[in-house]
Amino acid sequence: MTEQYIAYLQSQVDIKRKYIEKLNICKTELIEIKSDYGEMADECMDPALSASTWHGTLATQFDNIRRDGFQAAYIELTGEKVSELITSISQKITEIQQEIASLQASIMHAQQELNEQKELEKLNVSKGVSKL
Repeated sequence: MTEQYIAYLQSQVDIKRKYIEKLNICKTELIEIKSDYGEMADECMDPALSASTWHGTLATQFDNIRRDGFQAAYIELTGEKVSELITSISQKITEIQQEIASLQASIMHAQQELNEQKELEKLNVSKGVSKL
């Protein structure tokens, strides 16, 4: 194992850590958005229709479209879809953390091999000197 290989592995760890940072920022923002938009789901039904604003069959159909169409889609988007995305990001973060752990194990192994190689070279050099 060479020092260049160890440096390469360490650079891969650094890249993956930065990627995790970005994913965590994205996840935090999505959680905030989900909360903010979740609170606004009822606004799809504004303005409320009453006998003094608009009433009758067309008003009822319009309200049904807002409730069953717009509001339902809004709730699905802000609830289920965003939750799925947050879960997906969490899974990706876990996957990358496992990759980092594997890379760090490889770095430790490579470092041990490099140290052993250096020790062996020292022994060979000292034996060569003692023969003179």
